[in-house]
Amino acid sequence: MRPSALSKHGMLVSCATILLGCGDLTGAATPDIVQTGQLNTPAGALVQRAGAIADFALAFSGQALYSGLITDELIDAAGGIRAADRRMLVTTPFFNYPYDFLSQARIQSLRAVGALHQYAPTPGWHIGELFAYQGFVETYFVENMCAGIPLGVVTGGTPALGPTLDRSGLEQRALADFDSAITYAGAEDSIAALALVGKARVLLDSGDFAQAARVAAHVPPGFQFFAQYAVTSGQANQLYVTIVAGLEASVSDDEGENGLNFVSAADPRVETQDLGPGIFGTPDILAPVSQMQQTAPIVAASSIEARLIEAEAALPIHGGVGQGWLDTLNALRTSMPGLAPLSDPGTDSGRVSLLFRERAFWLFLTGHRQGDMRRLIRQYGRPTESVFPTGPYYQFGSYGTAIEFEPFGETYNPNFHGCLNDHP
Repeated sequence: MRPSALSKHGMLVSCATILLGCGDLTGAATPDIVQTGQLNTPAGALVQRAGAIADFALAFSGQALYSGLITDELIDAAGGIRAADRRMLVTTPFFNYPYDFLSQARIQSLRAVGALHQYAPTPGWHIGELFAYQGFVETYFVENMCAGIPLGVVTGGTPALGPTLDRSGLEQRALADFDSAITYAGAEDSIAALALVGKARVLLDSGDFAQAARVAAHVPPGFQFFAQYAVTSGQANQLYVTIVAGLEASVSDDEGENGLNFVSAADPRVETQDLGPGIFGTPDILAPVSQMQQTAPIVAASSIEARLIEAEAALPIHGGVGQGWLDTLNALRTSMPGLAPLSDPGTDSGRVSLLFRERAFWLFLTGHRQGDMRRLIRQYGRPTESVFPTGPYYQFGSYGTAIEFEPFGETYNPNFHGCLNDHP
């Protein structure tokens, strides 16, 4: 497996956590080392929770990487991940990323929720946090994968085959998990806000703009929730592993005729650092400054995303009145030195393009771009080849036609009947 590929890891890892440090999980000297029989205890339940958090963090950075490749955020620089970058996945069977690790993260979260319910039900926000991660994984399935995903279940701590869901079914499952997260969060505001952002995101994916905005409005200003990474646990940020350590991918600029100018715009939201030529002497690697360390965190959800959802719902094309959508975008820009106010393009098409450009720069490399590009096709009627990178590929040949990943790992699952024809 190439250095850029996600590495296998054990289930019981406690250091690569989100918001919590390793030593806070159980109070034990070595909370990540337990015998199988010890899992059925309060301490064991907390270790399973830690493992589920670590799995989610790893899968999250992997989906940010691969969704960045299939879109215009990243470009392959060494050949090992060219299939995703070139949109040629249909000719690359058993390309299982990011599906395999997202599925593993979801199953581990289900198991941990069961253990916490039985052995460590308080504080309830521990359970709410894991429900939120399940909701996000299901959201990534909606945005990054083809429809027809078989969702595994856990019964008595044992994984089992589950039902196959279309896009609507996945959205409903994610909404239910986010609602559960909000219920269990109680007074833990950060978990409630995390779930609210996720719920608003799913509603946006479903086309319910008004309800998405109502949910997003409850996310407080200044909220940020990070996926955290640690060297000691082996749960390295996969953006760092692939771009900085592996020199296998680079930030794109005007990729494939349709790509945004992430580099040449010199936008303070997407700062890059030149690392020199790639591992095979390919053009210089431009790395995102925010991901220059192995332990660099990635924003999983934020109040910025919530405000962007409100702005989109306020577009005149969705019934918004006046310049509220533009005022919201410009209010966000005042928080970042070097960003000038935006002007109204004057047409519905221009306003949509401007809003999605703002989303692309604010949410750069956080796993949103693929879902946004598919929404431009599905909800705004734009031709696929006017949205995704297309035309001659910079190394050789041409781009393919893929806009989604397929769950090749489910080939032998009797509940999987191939991708459903409900593109995009």
